[in-house]
Amino acid sequence: MLILKTKTFAKWAKKIGLADLQLVLTAKEVKTGLIDADFGKFLYKKRIALPGKGKRGGARAIIAYKTAEQLVFLLGFVKNERVDITEKEKTTLRKYVNILVHLEEQELTVLLENGELVKVAYE
Repeated sequence: MLILKTKTFAKWAKKIGLADLQLVLTAKEVKTGLIDADFGKFLYKKRIALPGKGKRGGARAIIAYKTAEQLVFLLGFVKNERVDITEKEKTTLRKYVNILVHLEEQELTVLLENGELVKVAYE
């Protein structure tokens, strides 16, 4: 599975110390059907455990996921900072997701090269 994160998500994850390995584990959970909210149009919310806080008190990620081949972490927030995203944010993100899930390989390459999307590093 290709696991990506937006430039915005990457900055946020670095700020709170969220490692790529945790993102990989989260993506594997999503692949098996473990999601916390389905916002429709391939947009989901997923809890992510943070060191010392677990999932319940940890972070939340808004992700784009259509098939088992690709997952994109779009937006993240810590639970104590906000509870959820607004309806306006959901609408905007659904439009963005619609573009993401229909990207051709060349278009994806351009987004990766210009840093708008970042591959999640794992090995």
